Parts: sequence; C-alpha cells; structure tokens
Amino acid sequence: MLTDLDSALSYLGNLTLIEISTVKTDDTETVKYYFVTPIIADLLKEHDGLMSNEDTLKKTGFPLCMGSLSPGNDKEGITSFSVIPAEAGIHSLKVNFSDKLAGDYYDDVVNNFDGGLTEHEEAFYHYHKARVKEKINEIGSRLSRYYYDSSLYSAAFHYCKAVYELLGLESDLHVLNYLGLILQLYCDLDGALKIFLEVEKITKAKGDKQQEGAILSNIGQIYHVKGDYDSALKYLLDSLKLSKQINNKKGDGVTLNNIGEIYRVKGDYYSALKYMRDSLKNSKEIGDKQQEGITLNNISLIYDAKRDYDEALKYLLESLKIAREIGDKQQEGAALNNISQIYDAKGDYDRALQYLLESLKISKEIGDTFGVANALFNLAALYEATGKPAESAQCLKDVTEINKTLKSYEVSQALKRAGIEG
Repeated sequence: MLTDLDSALSYLGNLTLIEISTVKTDDTETVKYYFVTPIIADLLKEHDGLMSNEDTLKKTGFPLCMGSLSPGNDKEGITSFSVIPAEAGIHSLKVNFSDKLAGDYYDDVVNNFDGGLTEHEEAFYHYHKARVKEKINEIGSRLSRYYYDSSLYSAAFHYCKAVYELLGLESDLHVLNYLGLILQLYCDLDGALKIFLEVEKITKAKGDKQQEGAILSNIGQIYHVKGDYDSALKYLLDSLKLSKQINNKKGDGVTLNNIGEIYRVKGDYYSALKYMRDSLKNSKEIGDKQQEGITLNNISLIYDAKRDYDEALKYLLESLKIAREIGDKQQEGAALNNISQIYDAKGDYDRALQYLLESLKISKEIGDTFGVANALFNLAALYEATGKPAESAQCLKDVTEINKTLKSYEVSQALKRAGIEG
C-alpha cells in the first residue's frame, strides 16, 4: 500500500492517470506540479485516508506544489500555496488553490512549449477567476479571434462576453470589435451599434486610425441593415478617408466593397460596380481571400439584377470556392443562397432547392440570423412556385417572426412585397 501522497502521485504518473511537470524556478530550485483530474482527486480522498477532507484539489489543471513555497497571499491578493514537505506526513499537508499560479503555468506552456488551444483556454479560465486583467485581455483577444476566424461564433462570443463582463470598455479593442460583429450577426443591431460607437470614441482618443477606420466601416454596416443609407454612406466614406491616409489596403478593400453595396441597394449599378471592382483589385493585390470572396458574391448580385445569370453564376462559384477554401461559413451560406436564386430564375427548381437547404443549414449552424431569414424567404417563394402553399406560408411566418428581432429594412421590404407587414 502507498502511504504517502508523493509516492501515490508518482505511481499515478507512471500509469499516465495524472500529469507531472517539473519547472525550474531559479538557478538552484525546482517546483514539481501534479495535474490531477477531479475523478482522481476523489479517489485520493477516499483511498485509506491518503488525502484528508481538508485538503483541496479543484478543477482539471490543479497544480499541487511539492517544495518550498511560502504561505500567504501573492501580489494579486490571491491565496498562494501553503506547503509542508511530503516527508512530514500526508495528514499534515494542506494546500490552498491559486488560480493565478495555475494561469501562470498554462501561460508558460503556451509561450515556451508550443501550447495549443486547450492550454490557451485553461490559462484564460484561471486568469479570469483570478481577475488578472492584462492576461484576460491578451488571451481573450487571441481566443475570440481564433474562433471568429474559424466561423465558431458562439465560442468567440463566449470569450468576448467573458472579457467584456469583467473589463467593460477596458477590454481589448479587438475583443470589443468582435463582440459588436457577433451581436450584429445575432441580430442585436442596437447592442452592436452601442459597442461600436463607444469603441469609436476610444480609438479617436488613442489616435488609433486603423482601428477607428474599421469601426467606422462597421457602424456604416449597421445603418445599412437598418435602411438608413445616407448615414451608412457617411460613415463608410469617413472610414475610406482614414484608410487611405494611413495606406491601410485591407481597410480600403472592405470599405470600398461596403460603399458599393450601398449603391447597389439604391439601384445605382454603375457606381456599385466601380467601387466593387476597386475592392476586388485591392483584395487580390494584398491576398485578402476573405474580402475577395465577399466582393465576388456582391458583384454577382449586380449581374443577377441585370438578368445576366451566367455572369452572375461565374462570380458566385468563385466566391463559394474561396469561402470553402478558407472556412468562411457565413460567406459560404450567402453564396449558396445566391446560387439558388440563379437556378430559380432559370427554372431549375430542384437545384435551387438543393442549394437553398444547404444555405439554410449552414446559417442555422453558425447562428447567422440574417442568413436564416434570407434563405427562408427564398424558400417561401420557391415553394409557392412549385405548388406548395402551406410550406410557403410557414416559411413566411418564420421570417416575419425572425424579423421582429432582426429589424432588417431589406427583409421588411421583401415581406411587404409579399403582402406581409414584418
């Protein structure tokens, strides 16, 4: 029988039931960490009194320190380890858990041992509990960007929200920007606008023209969705001016496309195409594949409106290919939806339905409320054209319900054209 904790933990380490890591603290001393899961912790407590009830082992990633750390509080006001050497007897050992120290461990793994996503998340978890603001901002920004760029918007929102609820407007600007974008995606336009307007003030005060330009473009997009095209154009032109001042080619590409979209919905296809072609050229020059795919999609809408369906389909297939290559699920859903409309216009209803259902599935998976509403509205028209009035009516009912929260001007106008107030 194993009668002391150090021997028991070493035995469990040999069985790979726990992880043991030795970290050098200075030239002469090392500290040993035991990472114990809750199940193993419970077994240790129950096994012949090997661990007394007073001892604490918490969440996966608990670092049990066997060495010469002093009792007391660290600079962050978080209880540090209080350790009696193992040879003094198992029942005399008492450990106080430190989220700060656990965060430091995982952060060290990330920075010095090529730690991956799990280590980032563990570091964030512990730093958040310990309220280490600088690290919460730093790691939260990385995680939110990773998940947003991977189209895992609910996970990105989780980290943005966790940072924002603790730090408010002291949150990293990238976190605030992603938070606003996801709120917009989730159809909370007023919440997104509130965040963006606050960030605009912060970027102006800091003199951060690149971030200010990005936020101005985002504000313009909110007004676009609300149907206030004059306000949208004002913010977008201000954004473009800033981008050109600092030679921000990526910002140029995004904003040129967004300005083109304003002209497109106003029916000025000549101006729309001019801005979008400039955006496309810019995006190709700097290798911005995401913006290239978005702009290709929007150019297709102009050719669709002109009933040049073959040209529209050419641009859409290019857009879809890029979206799939880079994993942009939101853009993939949009391209699939628009491809369906080309086949619908050509009378190929089977293929139109296939693309629409695929678009709807993706939009639902990622929480793209506008994408869901758009696909459902087009499904309603398709069902009506193919003699399925009950299915059509249900789709329109669903769109009307969604738009009570979405409050999209374009969706409202589409519903009015269908004879529905929504």
